[in-house]
Amino acid sequence: MQSFKSREYVRETFAWMHYYWFLTNDGIEFLRTYLNLPSEIVPATLKKNAKGPTRPMGGPPGDHPRGPPWFEGGSRFGDRDGYHAGPRRPPGEFGGDKGGARQTSNHHLGVSRFSTSSHCQSYSRMPEEDSRNVRVSVWWDFENCQLPAGVNVFKITNAITAAVRANGIKGAVQITAFGNVMKLSKAYQEGLSSTGINLTHIPNGGKSSADRSLLVHLMCWVSQNPPPAHLFLISGDRDFAGVLHRLRMNNYNILLASPESAPDALCCAASIMWHWNALVRGENLTGKHYNNPPDGPFFSWYGHDKVTLEDPFAARGQ
Repeated sequence: MQSFKSREYVRETFAWMHYYWFLTNDGIEFLRTYLNLPSEIVPATLKKNAKGPTRPMGGPPGDHPRGPPWFEGGSRFGDRDGYHAGPRRPPGEFGGDKGGARQTSNHHLGVSRFSTSSHCQSYSRMPEEDSRNVRVSVWWDFENCQLPAGVNVFKITNAITAAVRANGIKGAVQITAFGNVMKLSKAYQEGLSSTGINLTHIPNGGKSSADRSLLVHLMCWVSQNPPPAHLFLISGDRDFAGVLHRLRMNNYNILLASPESAPDALCCAASIMWHWNALVRGENLTGKHYNNPPDGPFFSWYGHDKVTLEDPFAARGQ
């Protein structure tokens, strides 16, 4: 539902401790296209109800007077006497001596309590269900994080996906590699592109040119993909630290794979961090957890995994 709201497919209203969502015209068209529904299918709330036959209250002429139905004994439900003459409980039960008034109040309390607990239960389930659909966008600076010797290029996609799945992340994965493609052998280029990795060529213009190009593409992606989303950066460049921290503060979940010598400012922006060489070899796929999800540890759009957080500064402080 958060995704529908961000794309203005629904209008959200909050009243009396409840959330209500109403489909917009764009949302109706999206569901019609997604579910492959014909044009004559519309939401039930937009249909005009046919007016059914009505019957006068009170029964046929000559019976009881027109008005609400009668109780046994001749008194009507609608007047004062009928109200107090309703079914009474035994003297020992709650409200036994007061007739219908207490019974009506108790029934209203039960409905209010049921609706509140039902709302809280559905809210607690919603992030767990929708977290499976949160996408994972991987940004790989292959000049900064090169392939270790002896690693099969055809297994890189599987290794990255396995590391993500090992942490309970179920969303779709998209991998884009940035750098000077001319520095890769033809076999490497074919191996990367044939396993679903998008190659973005950045001509050799100095160290900062690759960083600027990746940042431009990243900001373009952010403008078109609001959170919730996992952003997985494969780089050890300190220049990305400020951007990652800002994106985390905007509720993007930051994942990071870096060399062992990655700077602290870069590592502490990530929720989960892997050592790049170990990841591509299939070692320690769970990585190190440095932070809770950006939207908090409870009811997070990124899952509810209870893990022990590590201090990214502890190892180097020793």
